[in-house]
Amino acid sequence: MEFERVNFSYRGQDKYVLKGISLQIPEKALTALVGASGCGKTTITKLVLRFADVKSGSIKIGDIDIRDMSQCQLMSLVSVLFQDATA
Repeated sequence: MEFERVNFSYRGQDKYVLKGISLQIPEKALTALVGASGCGKTTITKLVLRFADVKSGSIKIGDIDIRDMSQCQLMSLVSVLFQDATA
């Protein structure tokens, strides 16, 4: 999976909450997003799962932009385990 210069802002906001994010996650890797509250972990996860779309840049799996995949195809390629903060 590759993030290429991803910018994102929430609807109705002019300020980007993610700006110029580029990263590569190796195939079949176990990857954890960790960081302080408000640093963008959940936003990145929402973008990967297409609960929101990037404003500019792209997120690709292989050479395919995830916006060109069906939801079913995307979900077959990505697994997410959320931390249960109430436990």
